[in-house]
Amino acid sequence: DALSSNDREAFMRYWPAYSATPGGAALAGDFAQREIALPDAGPSIEVRVSVSPEIQADLDTPVFVLARRAGAPGPPLAVKRLRFADLPGEVRLSDSDAMLETNRLSDADRVEVVARIALSGGVIAAESDIEVGSGEIVLGEGAVQVNLQLQ
Repeated sequence: DALSSNDREAFMRYWPAYSATPGGAALAGDFAQREIALPDAGPSIEVRVSVSPEIQADLDTPVFVLARRAGAPGPPLAVKRLRFADLPGEVRLSDSDAMLETNRLSDADRVEVVARIALSGGVIAAESDIEVGSGEIVLGEGAVQVNLQLQ
């Protein structure tokens, strides 16, 4: 079988069905021991972030890419931290990027994706920060792709 032969491709084809079974966690644990990464079950958002050449910042300035419920307050459903030096760059947001186990990407139907250069240096948005949002995105079973241009 795919697990005993370390056949990652074969295992990935069957993983969505396995992940929903009681034995799915055990299978994931076996593959983790073999250092084989498994895909997240649930929705994901692939985000490409670029920045206008006019924007200047220290290379270590934090850049946050996050997904939050569309039109609702509260903490992000998923967040990744980059540095200004990483731009342009791509990230994948999924349940594994949740801040809270009870507030995940798979818990929402509609989200907004935001990229923010934190010129203030803090995690909480400040007036000096540069931010761009995607507008409302409807999540489905597969990956959603978003391009954000910070200007």
